[in-house]
Amino acid sequence: MDWREIFGIGVQPINLNTFQVCARAILVLLFALVLVKLAHKRFMAKKTAFEYVLGFMLASILARSINGSAPLFPSLAAGALLVGLQWIIARLACRFDSWEWLVKGRTKILIENGTVNNAALLKSDLSVEDLMEDLRLQAKTEDVAHVRLAKLERNGDISVLRHPRVILLKVESGVQFMEIRLDA
Repeated sequence: MDWREIFGIGVQPINLNTFQVCARAILVLLFALVLVKLAHKRFMAKKTAFEYVLGFMLASILARSINGSAPLFPSLAAGALLVGLQWIIARLACRFDSWEWLVKGRTKILIENGTVNNAALLKSDLSVEDLMEDLRLQAKTEDVAHVRLAKLERNGDISVLRHPRVILLKVESGVQFMEIRLDA
């Protein structure tokens, strides 16, 4: 049995047998592992729209090569091309702001010094309740006055920095004060 027969090269998808589909699955799995290893760690982080789209496209191309609805080796080549393009685009995004914006997006300030930026919420398709949910989960507060800065990050998460808590201790017998800052 030669490699063309093992992988069902030239066989119509409907005529692929179980062994051939399994052989293709093993080959595609190994190839995908090599591709992901060659790609940067951020490739699989799926933190930006670019990474999501790339992941969907790569999965779609490779899956079609397993079931025979697309030719095996040209599909593997297309997968390698996508990972190569990801590497090039990621490099460009690191060096040029315009590419970074296109690939990764920009952060938006949602709260600054206790003031909610309603325009940023609207542009980000976030409701006040969405913001409050993240304040409760991230900063353990429901009071925006406690928030120094809240940003919608490029990956879609909301990061929250609280104002430091200040505790004043007064010693009764003298005129001494002690200030303690607790950063949350």
